[in-house]
Amino acid sequence: MVTRNGRLFAGTNCICLFFFIGLIGAAGLIGCDSANDAHADTETSSETGVSMDAITGATPGVKSSVLTAAHPGAGKANCFGCHDDFHVHNYTIDACVTCHGVNQAPLRLAGHDDMGCKGCHTTAHPDLGDVAEDGCRSCHLPTNPGADACAYSETYDVVVIGGGGGGLAAAATLAKMGLKTLLVEQHYKVGGCMVTFDRGEYRFEASLHAYDGWGLSYLNALGVSDMIEPVSGDIMYRLVYPDFIFDVPADKDEYMAALKQAFPAEADNIEALFNGFARMGEGYEGLSLAEAVASHHITDDNLISILTVLAGFLAETPDTVAADDFVGMWGSYHQLGYFYFTGGSQSITDALEAKIIDAGGVIKRHTRATEITVADGRATGIKTADGGCYAASAVISNASAPATYLSLLGEEHLSGDFAQRVKNGVPAVSDMAIVFLGVDADFTEYFPGHSHEIFVGSGTAQSTAGAYEMQCLPESADFILSNYSVLDRTAAPGGMNAIVISAGFMGYDCENEWRFNDSYDSYADYKQTIARVLIARAEKILPGLSSHIRVMEVASPKTVEQYTLNPGGSWAGWAMDAKTGQTPTSGDTEPVDGLFTAGAWNEGAGQSVVLSSGIGAATAAAAYLAKQK
Repeated sequence: MVTRNGRLFAGTNCICLFFFIGLIGAAGLIGCDSANDAHADTETSSETGVSMDAITGATPGVKSSVLTAAHPGAGKANCFGCHDDFHVHNYTIDACVTCHGVNQAPLRLAGHDDMGCKGCHTTAHPDLGDVAEDGCRSCHLPTNPGADACAYSETYDVVVIGGGGGGLAAAATLAKMGLKTLLVEQHYKVGGCMVTFDRGEYRFEASLHAYDGWGLSYLNALGVSDMIEPVSGDIMYRLVYPDFIFDVPADKDEYMAALKQAFPAEADNIEALFNGFARMGEGYEGLSLAEAVASHHITDDNLISILTVLAGFLAETPDTVAADDFVGMWGSYHQLGYFYFTGGSQSITDALEAKIIDAGGVIKRHTRATEITVADGRATGIKTADGGCYAASAVISNASAPATYLSLLGEEHLSGDFAQRVKNGVPAVSDMAIVFLGVDADFTEYFPGHSHEIFVGSGTAQSTAGAYEMQCLPESADFILSNYSVLDRTAAPGGMNAIVISAGFMGYDCENEWRFNDSYDSYADYKQTIARVLIARAEKILPGLSSHIRVMEVASPKTVEQYTLNPGGSWAGWAMDAKTGQTPTSGDTEPVDGLFTAGAWNEGAGQSVVLSSGIGAATAAAAYLAKQK
């Protein structure tokens, strides 16, 4: 049996705002199930009365969106020949497949190679220009060989399932070691939540709020530090509550001094708490964050709110997050640094992808793993939805824990106790209503000290933290205003901004899964209603915001589920025990030899944490392979 990697760092640095592609437009709502209905490039918003680009979204899982032989363009590859303005550009041909299927493209014969299409078919589709190999593979699927047969077969040292941050870090580490490595990703884009997406002239961040200092050390270990450009400000974020405003400095000592000045009666307690936090959680074992703060006799509600607001970065509230988990994150931010990147988190994904390919690794998109094969208690490879069979001496899964163990591996390879814990495990609360706005004005003056974020709260009572969100009440939910243009001027044209409003903890179960189960139109309408409320509230912080909107997208927990396949749309993996920080699978050995796991379900939320998990999984897999020789 192979022991699961120990946690290298208990902090986090991201909250998954959204995954790749928004779901509804600002005015005319056209979902992925309305592919034949083109629309005007601009429309007038009934909310603001101004002209804005009408961005539609793409929603996998809407069955009526899949093209059939009756489609006028059946058998034709160039979607943009007819739909030149659909979804307002910023898509590639192979991205269309995610929602609309393969459009009756001819299948490959069984046994045909799965890569190298362009080497043989040099004259195919001259009207498409340069199409990546994955674009060819995504449309020209193999012929179904029948049950238990393989459409094609390949052999690797290690196969990595899932191209999120953990999977990318694992594959990059393995390829750098000289191991023959394959990374398979079911989506058209690798990166998981570690990506950006474009709409018109605006680039939006899918998840990253800020990177921590430990995260930079992992990037250095992965050999990509010289390929990215960290940027930071003096102020981490501004807090705006009904009766006070407070700017949180990035530097720990400046932060403590500012708190003492604002709360002189609590000065000694503040210093004691900071000394406790500096010990990275030592002494807080078995305590929630709220209990750890209370142990220092801090009673001022405003002060408690300031000290605990980042619990949301761990998909928890102060009452539900383990103190040592929170303090690990806090310490890495305030003692080692708080960063964003030019080009956003996409710059990290691009760098890791380049490292994998340059080292001889193989990445296959549009390739969904369906089974981890096992022989004599040992993982021997994977099978994929397109009939592919990949033999390997080790497998690393960056998929969710429920998918890895119950679907890919199979309950027959699990002990009864382990299987039951996985079944009973609760995913961390999903994220939330997120509104992405491209505006034609510059609001950076409202973000102090080169901070790119403002946290807006409706109150400070910690006993009700998350309560409004759990009730799906956007009128009262706390939210974050992120203006990525403050630190990254490439996110929008000069004098314009890329702004994101994210209201946390509005969970997956809101209104019958955001009314998705009622109908797609109901789902789209519900999200637009929530967007209106959040924009109106944000406008009190950024005057005139609504009159400057040119691009709008809205996402929900359903978005995260559709693109990541994570149960309940969880971006943070398992919900953790507030006292121990443990999950249903913490500390367990893997059920079969040669299987390793990475990602948020393995070690917790955050981009730096999942990179750490990927490095650890790859190192353990390499050691395992060395012992087999």
